[in-house]
Amino acid sequence: MVTIGAGGLSISPKLEFRAVVSAYSPAFTFIRHLSRSGYHRVQRNMEVPHADPVTLAQMFKDGAASPSDTLPNGMTLLHVLAFYYPMIPPKECTDWHDLMKYLLQAGCSPTFRVFHDQLRSHDAYVEQLEQATGRAASEFPEETVPLVTRSTAQLHSLIRQRADMKDWILLYANWPEGLLLLLQAGYKAHEYELYAALDFDCESSVRILIETGNVIVGCGELWAATRHPNSKIADLIIQALVDRRKRLQLLAEAHLSVDELSELKIRPDVLIDLQTQQNIDLSGAIEPYPWSVYEALGHNYTIADRVWEAGFRDVDVPCVRGRTLLMTKRCETGLYFKYILEEAAWLLGKGAQPYRLCENTPALHFVGFAVGLNMPSFPEKDWVLHLLMLPIDSKRLLRRLLLDNTSDACCCACSTGGCRGITIFLRGNYLACNWGIRRTYSHYADQTAQIITWLIVTFDRNPKHFNQLAVDILRFLTPNCIGITHTCNHPWHQMAPDDIAEICHEERYLLQDLESLMVDILSAYRQFLGQFPSFLTDYWVRRMKEYHSCHGTPNEEEMNSLRETGVVLDEPTSTANPNPNLTKLFSDGQALVDHLILGDCGVYLKLFYSV
Repeated sequence: MVTIGAGGLSISPKLEFRAVVSAYSPAFTFIRHLSRSGYHRVQRNMEVPHADPVTLAQMFKDGAASPSDTLPNGMTLLHVLAFYYPMIPPKECTDWHDLMKYLLQAGCSPTFRVFHDQLRSHDAYVEQLEQATGRAASEFPEETVPLVTRSTAQLHSLIRQRADMKDWILLYANWPEGLLLLLQAGYKAHEYELYAALDFDCESSVRILIETGNVIVGCGELWAATRHPNSKIADLIIQALVDRRKRLQLLAEAHLSVDELSELKIRPDVLIDLQTQQNIDLSGAIEPYPWSVYEALGHNYTIADRVWEAGFRDVDVPCVRGRTLLMTKRCETGLYFKYILEEAAWLLGKGAQPYRLCENTPALHFVGFAVGLNMPSFPEKDWVLHLLMLPIDSKRLLRRLLLDNTSDACCCACSTGGCRGITIFLRGNYLACNWGIRRTYSHYADQTAQIITWLIVTFDRNPKHFNQLAVDILRFLTPNCIGITHTCNHPWHQMAPDDIAEICHEERYLLQDLESLMVDILSAYRQFLGQFPSFLTDYWVRRMKEYHSCHGTPNEEEMNSLRETGVVLDEPTSTANPNPNLTKLFSDGQALVDHLILGDCGVYLKLFYSV
């Protein structure tokens, strides 16, 4: 430790020099491979290394590694071993203990100084070192001896000696009595200690840290608490947040003018949630950055309801980008679509505005695109069951998204007069479905028909026509299948006006074909006597095949003639040939729908009729 004071500088005699190496250095790579040994050995039948000290000893001898090797974040070889220890199979524990013993004997430092994202190793670190090495408490660093022995007398002795405990207080989060003694002695705790108490599942330490005012509950702490299995700890964190916001509100109301309160949108009936105003000085009481409590809650609606009841009523406040909660985190893949629907339904139920605009796009369109993007693709044979098993509120919201006639300011051949709900949904859905696999227009028709069939049998029973919905679907699918480029301009896919103009010019003949096709298709649909899903899979597919047969790829002789005149041709691609890998999956999915929906979309299985 380096101390700078008036008139001089002192360096602690405990100063240690360590070799800072990459996580991919030989020794750390060896340990990382050890941690995966069980998986690779069982799942992949691969030859993997064993936890043998000989391997590390050879690395040290050859100079490829050193017992003092340390990662940039402060973790030593012992730290990494302890981090991975809970993940290894029980039968390998003895080997890992031998490895820990060897590293200690070789001089590997057990000193702690790591960041909070490695906290999960701490509990295992102390316990496993003691168990593995058989060392007495006195053989550990003196700052950790009271922690191992749970001796308040020894801790008092260290405090009287003015031992430097600031680097060790994090470990004492696992011993509430010792933690309290350190705090009473003037040592400062930070959010890292609270994270450690959460990881140690130590309710008493969490209470001590909050009640002594040493830590401030913010977004990260709330996020960790709401995912904690101990509901009592979550209660403590939530109540601490509510109490802090109430104090902030009282301070603001006491010291700010009416105009400033109005500018900050502070109301007596609603707790301060997201704070976006930065030019009003609250003397250090303001949050360091804007955040909403609901961003940190994930999909825990029980806690969300509790936070709402506590006074956090503003679910529609915009972030720094102007996006509300309905609009944020909506364009990311990996979120299962039912969670998006559930969260959006909860927000709408609490008063979120569905048609609030951001970048000329209403909030519901953000939700619709995300649902389409994250809905299971057609080859998953049970995908339609996901729709049938949705909670009724989620089903109603999905219907609302599909039938929403609100249009945006988009200019694209796929939707005249702007994109509407079904267009946005299909845009996300087909974007997800086409990643890595070429689809056919038959596939598009079948998948869309099944979605609309679900809509019919769940809500609208057996309508003859879908009016604007049918027109929007046909208008979206047709340009997709004749090769017209989307020029939609949305927050998740923006295009410059010059690029749009250039694309429209290059594809002007395709656009003429589209308008001619749409006249024929819509005329045929108005005369069609069956259901819209049947029209889609019957007439529309046949019409697309006819179009492609008349606008097929030139034969070899025609292409050679064109090349002789100097024309450069791309390699021909066909959108009409199905992918053979989809055949079985496709038929499985169709078979499921056949079992669920009888006849021509008119008879609904009794099992689901009561929905």
